Amino acid sequence: MTKKRNIFEILSILERKNKALTSSEIARELQDIGTPLTERMIRNYLQELDGMGFTENMGREGRWITEEGRDELRTSFVYARSDYIVDKMARIMCDSKFDVYKQRGEVIVNLSFIAKNQEQEVRATLRDLCRSNLFPQMVGFAHSGEKICNRLVPDGMFGLATMSSATIDQLWLNYGIFMHIGVSLTVEVEDMKPIRCNNFVSPLSASIDTIELFMRSGLFHIRDIFTKNRGVILAEYNEIPYTMRTKAINLLKKALEAFGGMVIVSGGEGEILGLPTKTAYTGIITVCGECLPAALEEKGIKTNTETIAGAINFRELEPVAPVQGEVLLL
Repeated sequence: MTKKRNIFEILSILERKNKALTSSEIARELQDIGTPLTERMIRNYLQELDGMGFTENMGREGRWITEEGRDELRTSFVYARSDYIVDKMARIMCDSKFDVYKQRGEVIVNLSFIAKNQEQEVRATLRDLCRSNLFPQMVGFAHSGEKICNRLVPDGMFGLATMSSATIDQLWLNYGIFMHIGVSLTVEVEDMKPIRCNNFVSPLSASIDTIELFMRSGLFHIRDIFTKNRGVILAEYNEIPYTMRTKAINLLKKALEAFGGMVIVSGGEGEILGLPTKTAYTGIITVCGECLPAALEEKGIKTNTETIAGAINFRELEPVAPVQGEVLLL
């Protein structure tokens, strides 16, 4: 473990617990997540953090993370060990299966309900967004009175289903690849290529999808990719064992033949776009299909989007632009 990573783990525990903790309490928390540090080492780190203004000594109660410490987590660290399991996502993933070789089965989607008088504008915007290989090109449409993803489209609205990044997570489960659930993040893009990660969110437990939190945050600039040649998109980061890397790449190539979009796979250098990966693991960054409704919101189109709304038969989706995908190997 690097010094920076150890400092990050200590700060993240203090933020997650949201109370003062002693060095012995922090040591137990670190042990639980596989980061064994002695109490003496932790006290030395805490003294350093006090001097930096990131923690405050509360006496016998222990250390409290300051607002400066919270800001440091948000701005200076782009990776976290995520300890939560989103029950909804797990249930949907376990109940659905997609065969990448036959390109059939169920995929996980987001569901948006949009005013029907904006349908043509939405279709045109999606075509523009999906002319690159960044975003999945497969979407689903339904009109008032019809059902999509087992939901009835309300009067005066049309339904839009977009591919969720959870579909790639579903792929690992379906094909027996162990995955560490990671973080949701933003990725800076220049000349249609991802260059670095900027933000992350990794709550211990959540009642709302973390990508949905990003959609509400305004930290993305998706349409700028096409108008200014530089923007910020939404993505998801997970890790798989390095021994599974070749199998995963082959599966991804077949999947993206069906879906389109981009998935980035780390090499053996221990990082991916600035994110350090665990020893003996491969980092996977999936560019989210959630970028599509986020870009519509960015344009001022209200989408009422529910991320990870459910699973849908892949054959109910259609390409909004020619399907093209890329597995970017770093």
